[in-house]
Amino acid sequence: MTQSRAIGVEFIDENGSVPGVRLRIALLPKPARSAEVESLALEIAGEGANPNVIELARRVAEAQVDLVRVRNARHELLCSQFNYSMIRVNNFIKGARNVLRIVSGYLRREGPDVVLPPEVVQYAEFVLHWQPQGPEKLLYILSDFSHRLIAMDRYERRALSRRKFAVRVFDLGRRQAMRSENTLLATAGDKE
Repeated sequence: MTQSRAIGVEFIDENGSVPGVRLRIALLPKPARSAEVESLALEIAGEGANPNVIELARRVAEAQVDLVRVRNARHELLCSQFNYSMIRVNNFIKGARNVLRIVSGYLRREGPDVVLPPEVVQYAEFVLHWQPQGPEKLLYILSDFSHRLIAMDRYERRALSRRKFAVRVFDLGRRQAMRSENTLLATAGDKE
């Protein structure tokens, strides 16, 4: 078993697919994915590459396509939330519950005709009309979507790792293909 084969086997499961396949399936249907991967693989392998080198290039292309998709998904999530003008972050929900608790306490004690103290009214208006802007808004978006962003970061790191190892295997495979091609040319030249 050659070194490139040993390295490559670690990253291919029994079905011949690369780990992380669930992410790829969830993001793009297979026909569109395969066309994108195939065109990138042919570009990576270069013109006139043998089928083994093209297959190794396909692994690099799959990891690269996954990496781009994860980065695009994170970008779309952050942009959609940042551009949404009526953002209601977790702090708003906590503040609104607090206002509701305070007001309902006054209503219970004083009855339905209660006049709320000015500080309660001011606090309620602040909480209910609060709209963070700029860096503050980004801060709240990052804190509210941290669990999704952490998962996306994990997917990105896996795709980067898969790409790194796929590039190593690809380089070894291309070198071996070039050596065997040179050996064939040399033996053909000796026979003439």
